[in-house]
Amino acid sequence: MDEDYNRNNVNKIKKMIIAVFFIMFLIPTALCIILLFKINKLESKLDEKLKENDIKIEELKKESNPHIIPQKKTGQELLKIPDTIISNFEEISNSNNQILQQGTDINIL
Repeated sequence: MDEDYNRNNVNKIKKMIIAVFFIMFLIPTALCIILLFKINKLESKLDEKLKENDIKIEELKKESNPHIIPQKKTGQELLKIPDTIISNFEEISNSNNQILQQGTDINIL
């Protein structure tokens, strides 16, 4: 009688230990999957914001000199850009930095 009782207790304890280990592996896996989806959503939002800022930069280029075809500029040509255009680009780059800094504060789910 005692042997059967002890064997039943040992079997119950074995099952509980297996269940605890299974849960310990299952929870982190589920959390990793959830975080993966959140990261994908954040990356897509960040890409959208960066594209919007790129469009603003292109519009500023067109407004400053609509007749010039966009080309890569050399260092000497960049020195000739008016200060107002440079300040506009600095404002946009600052807004990009703010978006990147605030990206961690976005709550997706």
